[in-house]
Amino acid sequence: MKNYPDQAICGFGANVLSRYMSALRQEVTGVNRGEDIEAIHRMRVASRRMRSALSLFETCFAPKYRNLWRNEIRQVTRALGQARDTDVQIDFLQHFLATLQEIRSRPGINRIILRLRQKRARLQVNVINALNELEKSHALDSLEEQTKTWIVERTAGEPINFSLYNLANKAILEHLQAFLGFEKYISNPEAVAELHAMRIAAKQLRYTLEIFSTLYADELKIPIQTVRTAQEKLGDIHDCDTWASLIPEFLEKERQRIIRFYGHAGFYNMLLPGIASFQQDRLQARNLTYLAFLETWEKWKENDLWNKLIQTIQLPTRLNPGQEFYPSSPPALLNTET
Repeated sequence: MKNYPDQAICGFGANVLSRYMSALRQEVTGVNRGEDIEAIHRMRVASRRMRSALSLFETCFAPKYRNLWRNEIRQVTRALGQARDTDVQIDFLQHFLATLQEIRSRPGINRIILRLRQKRARLQVNVINALNELEKSHALDSLEEQTKTWIVERTAGEPINFSLYNLANKAILEHLQAFLGFEKYISNPEAVAELHAMRIAAKQLRYTLEIFSTLYADELKIPIQTVRTAQEKLGDIHDCDTWASLIPEFLEKERQRIIRFYGHAGFYNMLLPGIASFQQDRLQARNLTYLAFLETWEKWKENDLWNKLIQTIQLPTRLNPGQEFYPSSPPALLNTET
């Protein structure tokens, strides 16, 4: 017997996808120009949210469509991600450079900035190619066409179907468990890979919470902000870890490049003071950020935030399948730019 898609679930999902698709399309011109680093950021976030939503509502669409959408959007996300990460590194180094008091420390930082800018120029080609491929595939056009068949308009005070709350509960709980599964690693500052994976899990949980946030009025506002903070703090830790692995690799490549050009490594020594200063700065920042994350995590546990979240999402699912649930107040749209 064929299983037909649930109208309530697919209607809700179509509205979510339509909103994210619109956000992505708004940034195409700016991203192609490569002049505004925030356009890259906004489009990257929109593409990530689209992928999260597609995985949640995939049963509403035929496999041939969702596979096309998923593959094309993944390529865009990857290209945007590499460009965005490099933009952030350049921006951070420029701010760090402005704080340096010793002139002898500047050459090293300027050299890293130079190499990152060269890398960013190469990555812009990948970004444009990914956007061109997305356009040629007509993936967004077919997604828009398919979502139109499901989109429904809801009014404030209208009851929400049990099946939609059931999906929300299942999806949020699954991502929450994945996120909390990394808790055993947070007491180990050397668990670099695990803390990075925890950041990714936090991001996926946050996107899922945001997708379903309108079902719960303002009741997910604090959990979303909490997970966002976790994502940001873990992201700061990861950034420091990235610099820790990037700088030795940069130094070796630069030493070899200088020797090939000059025939000796003399100029290489001029780069070392600034880079050593930067390394020390990132090491101290990593330690402080990590300790701050531990302290914040303990406060969240003391406030029993995660169990409160579970109680919130499970309340509507305790109804009988034939019952309908009315949110306590009209849903409010969240700012989902980051």
